[in-house]
Amino acid sequence: MLMLHLKINKTIMYLTLFVILIVTILMFTVISKQNRNLTPEQYLKSLKYDIEYIDEIEIIIPKTFNQILKEYNDLQKEQGFDLSKYCGKKCTKKRFVISSPKNKSQKYIADMIVHEEKLIGGHIHTKIYNQPPMKINSIS
Repeated sequence: MLMLHLKINKTIMYLTLFVILIVTILMFTVISKQNRNLTPEQYLKSLKYDIEYIDEIEIIIPKTFNQILKEYNDLQKEQGFDLSKYCGKKCTKKRFVISSPKNKSQKYIADMIVHEEKLIGGHIHTKIYNQPPMKINSIS
């Protein structure tokens, strides 16, 4: 009887872990798809940032990624984006000054990448030289 009880508990535990994994994957998929349907302005505002548009420039995503771009794309993937799908494509980098409602005095730069009106990536940084890019939601 004790063995049957342990097997049932083990089965329930594995089933629970499996359900949690599936729900987490689905939530991440839904959230990342929703983010890609937003404009950069809408996306930044959804994170409760105060934003101020600076400018935009045309860029081309390189056809092949060197090590730095591979690492940058890893950051994008962590945020639900993937620039490798846009290799060789013309895109627009829109730049904004942003601040968090928690600390309006600290200003950051948000570089958002758009292809055919679709948000495909981005990062934030300060004006400090050689600072690595940060996830878009890292100060919200």
